[in-house]
Amino acid sequence: MSSPSRPPSPVRVVVGLAGAAGVDYGVAALAALRERGVETHLIASARSERELAQRAPAAAALATRVYDEDNQAAAVASGSFRASAMIVAPCDQRALAAIVRGLASTLLYRAADVALKEGRPLLVGVVSGDPQAPPPALLARARAIPGLEVVRLEGPADEAAAGLAGRLSPPA
Repeated sequence: MSSPSRPPSPVRVVVGLAGAAGVDYGVAALAALRERGVETHLIASARSERELAQRAPAAAALATRVYDEDNQAAAVASGSFRASAMIVAPCDQRALAAIVRGLASTLLYRAADVALKEGRPLLVGVVSGDPQAPPPALLARARAIPGLEVVRLEGPADEAAAGLAGRLSPPA
């Protein structure tokens, strides 16, 4: 007698937007993940939210669920939330420094900390030419953390985002 099989867990990706420059990369990543049928959970920093309001007000509709950056009690703040991976794109200097140092002062930083502690992939997208981009020494520290991958975002947002989504989810 065989035991009943469990339905497969959905592919879940937490998407963080940290910084104003390059939010189009994060929006394009949400769209690419949605096309692949991935459940997405969006956390945007205050700076990213302001930029989204001006440039892409409908971006939140691309996410399965949206969280307030100050809500430390959100499901994504816990290791029991079964996310497959996390993307932070764009990721500015402040966000990467907080992630590297394990500071969990916002939900975005806490979710990144959980991803690393739980051994889940964390992809950090740094926008080429951004004046708030992390300096080389910080990038070197980040690259030394197991599970954290730093990706340089350049060129058309759709192409870069498709590359990010392809690293974390099966094709549609």
